[in-house]
Amino acid sequence: MSRGSIVRFVAAILFVEALAGGIPGVVGAGGLVHQSLVGTWGKEIPSSIWAREHAAAEIAGHYAIRIGPDGVASVYVGTDPIRGKTYAQRLADTTMPIAVSGAIVTFGPMVDQACGQEATYRWAVSGQTLDFTLVRDACGYRFVLMTAGRFTRER
Repeated sequence: MSRGSIVRFVAAILFVEALAGGIPGVVGAGGLVHQSLVGTWGKEIPSSIWAREHAAAEIAGHYAIRIGPDGVASVYVGTDPIRGKTYAQRLADTTMPIAVSGAIVTFGPMVDQACGQEATYRWAVSGQTLDFTLVRDACGYRFVLMTAGRFTRER
């Protein structure tokens, strides 16, 4: 096998591992997500919280995050489906790849680049609630979404 073939082979393996979430610090769709984290989680975020975090342009209301077993999270805003209603909208292109390693979840950049950098949080599920605790995140919107109160399982 030539040196060039070996380099291409190793690069292909690293690419596949990154997509599967197998390389620490590299987030990609397709990673395995702990079963207790998978689902749709929602909470209310009042305008006072957005204003306190200097994000007053964000709307108050029901926010949800759907975490798929495939390593993709989608953010929704609207009414609570538990109460028999559907979401008003999925935020346009507000999806992000995630990778989970133990009690740490790394969120990749949002597709719409509203949050263009990776972020790291500790996560804990207790019964029907999900809490995120900040480790590192430079995006104020995602910080508020993740840490302003507890998420409750919706599905």
